[in-house]
Amino acid sequence: MARSPNFGRAIRIKTNQARGGVIENLYFRNIAVGQVAEAVVKVNMHYTLDGEKQVLIPAIRNIQVENVWATKSPCGIMVLEYDEAHPVEGLHIRKCRFDGVEKGHRIEHVKGLRLEKVRINGVAAKR
Repeated sequence: MARSPNFGRAIRIKTNQARGGVIENLYFRNIAVGQVAEAVVKVNMHYTLDGEKQVLIPAIRNIQVENVWATKSPCGIMVLEYDEAHPVEGLHIRKCRFDGVEKGHRIEHVKGLRLEKVRINGVAAKR
């Protein structure tokens, strides 16, 4: 098991509105991590732009997270999508356990979210 308060996240998908393209069909499985600094699972469409001016909003879809366990984090699941017109599609989190979570989770603009057998601090996770 990896352990470090310096780990920002166990699973991180990052992009921004200037990169374009598609992030799809990712499968994360059988990950155990101790403490993370921000969130166990993070999908972020607001990653740094570095002065880019173009608008090419990428699509994020079909992300599977299964059998992930973490012992401590401020947030279990964090999804920061671009806007309501460009949601993450098909995020499926299954058989995961996030303990020592301070704030629960923050989920914005997800179409087709499935939380199956996900426990946060021992309680079944709800959207």
